[in-house]
Amino acid sequence: MANKTVVLSNYFLNGTANLTLLLLNPTNGNIGNGAGDTLTAGSNGLFSATVTENITGWWNVVVLDGATVLAEGGKVYFQSDSVGTYIVDDATHVVDAVLDEAYADHNIAGTIGKLLNTIRKSNLAIDGVVSNAITPTTLTFSSNVVATTSAYAHAVLLFVSGPLAGENSPIISYTSTNGVFVLEEPLTAAPSNGDEFVVIAGSHVHSVAEIAAAISITVAPATATSPEKIEGDEITVAVGDVSSIPLTTIS
Repeated sequence: MANKTVVLSNYFLNGTANLTLLLLNPTNGNIGNGAGDTLTAGSNGLFSATVTENITGWWNVVVLDGATVLAEGGKVYFQSDSVGTYIVDDATHVVDAVLDEAYADHNIAGTIGKLLNTIRKSNLAIDGVVSNAITPTTLTFSSNVVATTSAYAHAVLLFVSGPLAGENSPIISYTSTNGVFVLEEPLTAAPSNGDEFVVIAGSHVHSVAEIAAAISITVAPATATSPEKIEGDEITVAVGDVSSIPLTTIS
């Protein structure tokens, strides 16, 4: 039977003496380390105990002060009955492991992980950084984004790092060669090599020029001089090649 050193951290128990470590079988709740092992308090909330029993696999961790449970919920894994140091995966470590898991692995129906993955898909954003393949301007720049030409036309591009962080503009065009973006609205300054941005792929906007070409509003009569509404004036709208369509008469 090998001496296995179990190490756990608990800020709230920092420095507490005379604590006992219990290892419980996660399947049946049986104790795996006899009456428990004494936890030695270290610094900064670290504790250690020596487990001599021949046990392997996952074990639930419980910390006792006499017969009182002070902490539970962590787990420790012994790959084999071998001498070594084994770190308890407490709640913090478990959360980190879950959040750092690849989002594609969160695919079990009805779980929060699946829900978050679905929300992520519906708000798809493409990460990119500005490159130096061409000299950037306030309207155009190259990037490391690889996609088919025109793939991101009419989406919105948002800078998330550098001096331009928070600035955004609709995309007029995207060219696969050098990942070149052309924006509709000028940025306040040219981006720099390495500035990070996201393309909000789920967005779709039309340029101001396209909107203006599709819809124009005129007020008749053209000889009206007052900026205020004039009784009898008729507002019409021209849509594409369709002739002016009267909408309403001001009264």
